[in-house]
Amino acid sequence: MKGLAFFNGSPVSTRERVESEKNYLRCLQYERTSESDSTIDADLHPRYAELMVKYGADMVPSSKALVGPSNLASELVSVTIRNLSFASNGSLEPVTKKLPRSLPVSKLQLLVKQLFGLDPRLQQLSVRVFKDAPPTSLDDDKASLAYYGVVEGSEIFINEGKA
Repeated sequence: MKGLAFFNGSPVSTRERVESEKNYLRCLQYERTSESDSTIDADLHPRYAELMVKYGADMVPSSKALVGPSNLASELVSVTIRNLSFASNGSLEPVTKKLPRSLPVSKLQLLVKQLFGLDPRLQQLSVRVFKDAPPTSLDDDKASLAYYGVVEGSEIFINEGKA
């Protein structure tokens, strides 16, 4: 949707477009590495080649993003977890943790439960990779933090949803 200027009555900013296009590429890379046939169908994804030319240098190679570095210390990133939920029994003070990029969202939800007392079924987690980027919802429990592009200094937000 290269020419999309408005979505749900709101203008699409340049930053939102860039982050959305990069997220699209991450999703395609993740799918490509999890399937036996690792080619991208140009009919289904006509902008893939164009976006790879545009952002390819910014993207972590899919094999490294999913498998990660060989030693755990080099895979750890420092992230700040911010509790925005008043329903939790925990503190609203941010907590900074070193987490492996290979950590699945489901395990992150268990950590959030330990830290803030919010049941995983009620958690709505999102991540902001760069300070001026919009948050991205962590909606795939099986995906890793690397899949969502988590880097050193990223912020994870905890909100509450309906069970």
